[in-house]
Amino acid sequence: VKADAGLGSLYRDYTVNRWPSTAGTHLGMNLDFLNQFLLATWGAGLLDMEMDADALGLDVSDLDFLLPGLTELNITTEALLPPVVVPDGVDAMLDLQVGDLLLTLYNGEALAGNEMIQVYVSAFIEMDLDANADGTSLNPMLGDMELYFDVVIPEANTVGAADTEALLELLVPLLLPTLTDALTEIPIPDIQGFGLTGVTVESIGTFDGVVSIGGDLTAR
Repeated sequence: VKADAGLGSLYRDYTVNRWPSTAGTHLGMNLDFLNQFLLATWGAGLLDMEMDADALGLDVSDLDFLLPGLTELNITTEALLPPVVVPDGVDAMLDLQVGDLLLTLYNGEALAGNEMIQVYVSAFIEMDLDANADGTSLNPMLGDMELYFDVVIPEANTVGAADTEALLELLVPLLLPTLTDALTEIPIPDIQGFGLTGVTVESIGTFDGVVSIGGDLTAR
């Protein structure tokens, strides 16, 4: 759990000016609420992780030519800022923005002195939301991403740092889905024993700042 919860979640006061008529029932989820959810997830420390090569589906021997001398890979993440979502409006429903994610690669145990690479990562990621098969939850799906790095180890602005950025452009896309798994699915509430079937998800409202969950209201 984070010792300091920061200043609070991103707030934009998104509103709905017209509800769609594509389904019998609609539920609206304001992005302000979703950002509160992300803040709570971050504050609970769910984005601060430690994992090994097996967790990422990597074979250490395949990385030897990129990281000479590597015998045992362990990776830690520490999210210094909460992730936020804003409307994308171009190629995806939302834009997931991750800033100041401290990523450290260790040769051996995750202990001081074993660091091979340490870098701050910022990412802008296309994200859609889709309902699961039984219409009980929303699940995030990631698309294209833009990545930015600030290398600490090896020393910044060196040839080694440039090589590190090239390596991370391959590694971080493997890592980010693991982080979004930590965000978990978002439950779609039942209403006094009734739930939604044939669920559709779309953006509505001012600046597309409300996620509309539509469907037919049926008894569970």
